[in-house]
Amino acid sequence: ALKIEIDSEEKNEYEKDAESMLTGFYKKNQPWNFNTVDLESRFDFTVQDENSRDMHTIAGIIDRIDKNSDTVYEIIDYKTASKMPSKDTIDRDLQLSIYHLGILTRWPQIPPENIKLSLYFLKHNEKISTERFARDAKKTKNTLLSLISEILERINKNDFPPTPSALCGWCG
Repeated sequence: ALKIEIDSEEKNEYEKDAESMLTGFYKKNQPWNFNTVDLESRFDFTVQDENSRDMHTIAGIIDRIDKNSDTVYEIIDYKTASKMPSKDTIDRDLQLSIYHLGILTRWPQIPPENIKLSLYFLKHNEKISTERFARDAKKTKNTLLSLISEILERINKNDFPPTPSALCGWCG
């Protein structure tokens, strides 16, 4: 296993950042103000390639699900990124689209438009929300099948060139 050493000054900075994020979050989001349905919520669903008839299982874990009203559920995923993406980027976010499909599969009685999708940026103490509709489910499945097809094709060709980055020093 790879072990990364962090000096005490760097460790103190991480701890201060974490404390600041948690303090800010709880000042703005007292737990008693929310109806949390589930935390670390697991889901899975299958998508079938219409040409090959192959079935592919998609699985994941949603950070938090709240029930905001009698009919609206909110999926919340927490992020620690330094930069907040644009609303347009979040409107097209594949992770949130997959979460939407996961909830629709798990709880099919919920209308697709009654699911709010949110990314909560802890460093900024801001939440950006979006939505998906019934028509988006097929689009998400097609995107997934396209990505799976590309991955399978690259596996067959052993086509995974390295992408050097600043993280290379940490990787075996």
